[in-house]
Amino acid sequence: MPPSIKPYAITPYNFVPMPDRIVTGDPLPRWNSYASDRHTGWLDVEYTTLTPTYTRAARGAGDPADPPDFFHHFDEQRTPVLPGSSLRGMVRSVFEILTYSALDSISDRTLSYRFFASGQRELREYYSGADAALGTFDTSRLFAGVLEQSGLDYQMNVGNTSAPSADKGFVVVSVNDPGLRRYIRTSSQPHQPYRHMAPLYETQQVWVRLTGTATLLRGQQEIECPSADLAAPHSSGAVEGILLFHGKDIASRRWYQVILKPSSPPLATYELPQSVYRDYRAWGQMAHGKRFGGQDAPRMITLGAPAFTLVDRSSSKVTALGANLMLTLRYRRSLKDVARDAYSAADGLDMTQTVFGYVGNDNSIPPVRSRIAFEDALLVAAPNGIWMEVSAVRIPDILSSPKPTSIQTYLTQSTSEVEPLRHWDSPNVRIRGAKRYWQRSPSSAENSLRTAGDMAIGTQQTKIKPIRAQVKFKGRVRFTNLTSVELAALYASIQLPEGLAHKFGMGKNLGLGALDVSIVKVNLIDTERRYRTLDNAESYHSEEYGRTKLVDGYTELIKRIYPNSKLEKQTSLWNSRRLKDFAGLCSWEVRLEDDLTRQVAIQDSRNDTDEDTWKHNDDQWRRRLVLPSASDLIQEGRLMRQPSDVITPRLEKMIAAKTFPAVAATQQTKFEYKVGDSVTGRILPGYIVELLDTSGSSTGVRLRNLPVMMHATGDILQFKVVELRDGKISRVKKA
Repeated sequence: MPPSIKPYAITPYNFVPMPDRIVTGDPLPRWNSYASDRHTGWLDVEYTTLTPTYTRAARGAGDPADPPDFFHHFDEQRTPVLPGSSLRGMVRSVFEILTYSALDSISDRTLSYRFFASGQRELREYYSGADAALGTFDTSRLFAGVLEQSGLDYQMNVGNTSAPSADKGFVVVSVNDPGLRRYIRTSSQPHQPYRHMAPLYETQQVWVRLTGTATLLRGQQEIECPSADLAAPHSSGAVEGILLFHGKDIASRRWYQVILKPSSPPLATYELPQSVYRDYRAWGQMAHGKRFGGQDAPRMITLGAPAFTLVDRSSSKVTALGANLMLTLRYRRSLKDVARDAYSAADGLDMTQTVFGYVGNDNSIPPVRSRIAFEDALLVAAPNGIWMEVSAVRIPDILSSPKPTSIQTYLTQSTSEVEPLRHWDSPNVRIRGAKRYWQRSPSSAENSLRTAGDMAIGTQQTKIKPIRAQVKFKGRVRFTNLTSVELAALYASIQLPEGLAHKFGMGKNLGLGALDVSIVKVNLIDTERRYRTLDNAESYHSEEYGRTKLVDGYTELIKRIYPNSKLEKQTSLWNSRRLKDFAGLCSWEVRLEDDLTRQVAIQDSRNDTDEDTWKHNDDQWRRRLVLPSASDLIQEGRLMRQPSDVITPRLEKMIAAKTFPAVAATQQTKFEYKVGDSVTGRILPGYIVELLDTSGSSTGVRLRNLPVMMHATGDILQFKVVELRDGKISRVKKA
């Protein structure tokens, strides 16, 4: 769906499409020895922040619950450190994409939804049960009771033996019941219903006496349930119950819900699976964050709390849980179920699992030990200072957890029209892919951080102490028994093509955490000679040996990723549509304009934005506007360049050429040069640079796989010789 078909959703993220298949990893080595045909050693890696960056410190003695300090080793100065665990996660996510591995980090939980008031007809009917073939809300299986624990399991106790006719466990009380005056006050306007005196979502212990039946209109459904009047405690025929106040006061409200306090024993008991209760808690945290269970958000159902439930007809187990009659429902399929349907499974473990380690949910596959370790990266330089000016402590714009219930952005949609939308239970639905955040300008990132001072913050805000741009760190990545293919994949995942940057830490949606990562040196241990000599210098392979193994591994990796391509035409991992999308999302030197990758609030004030922006924000979530793909946005989006001392890549030509050059070592040439010499080259098809003489004519020398990211065929660039072997060019770098 190209963005020219408007309106469309604006988000700070997009997705790298799912691979059509999973590439199997190499066989696992023995753990008690070094393999002579594999590689052991480490990479010296340099990290430079391009925008303000933050990752939270561990909590020390006397620190607040969420200390604002940057991660540190508890030294006196609290010097910032990039934690190895976070660097590992950053690189693993890239490794997963480049090696066509499964999205192993996808949760196996099942989402909850409620489209009762949605403008999307299909979703509304699927939820409400207006169509018996579609509807998931079966009113005949609706019950209410109290959550209790039995051993390690949960159960819902429903109904009171003193009121057997109310076998569903709940009754309703009219808003005009005089007894409500104790809990709510009347409106100053005549003929208006009572209004809440108690805070929203509060409950009250009451006594009720059954009087007859009432009909509740729930969307397009009618629910028949017992009605009751409030009664004096312990009076004749009265039953104890729990009066629910939920949501905002509605002028058209006719009834309040009362859940009867279960007797001992209750009329019925229904098992509540732990997975259902876990998914309910996860929904509350995702939808309401720290407010969940507070006075301005739905009640959190804990042990002893009243709740409404849906019970499965065949198993008599609870399938959905909610604080009131309009409870949320669970989809039938989990996130991981939908993700697995997107590709054909591998015959064994994929490369990410064999290299980074794997622990399954069952015993069908033994756990796999990781063969790489990321050390913490230590501070080495901060030419402009470590911390941001004015105040080191800042308050970022509101951050929250991902919302995969936003089906218009997280799932592929078959049409540019808003209706119909696919949801998590739709036939042939596909997850969008691996979520990545767009790069944003340094000014945008800085503007999202307000000076903390003494200002009060809400439950969804936090204080942080970010480091500024151009702060440099160094660390090591150690590896054991990697094949040449695995080593090349790790190298390519750490050092991205020129012009691309990683995303690290907190606030990626605001533009924080852009990180330039480069490998300074590859150190390969000669595991046989290491234990045969006392000379430490002889314990390592030569740089030429390492370079050869990297090139061989990179070539073999391309064969595995693109098995049906001719190798002479396929010289880069970055030729597929999905990796072009990934490159666009990572592009630092040329990006989409910040306005196209901003965070759109659910409710934006007219005072904070212009009229057109306010209308778009209002429409985007209310109408569930669909998110275009990354490539659609790049092709038609407005572009902005990041100032640089080097030649700025031309993203427009990259788009037209539909091609991404490779990153690997160069071939040697037959000409004599000196380190520092300038060389001019023209880019040929297949990502080859042809060296030119001073007149612009070809010298006949060609270098493959140079870091010329985002340039097109025919572009002329200057390079500088940075390494020679016997007087011949071994490595060049773009000037």
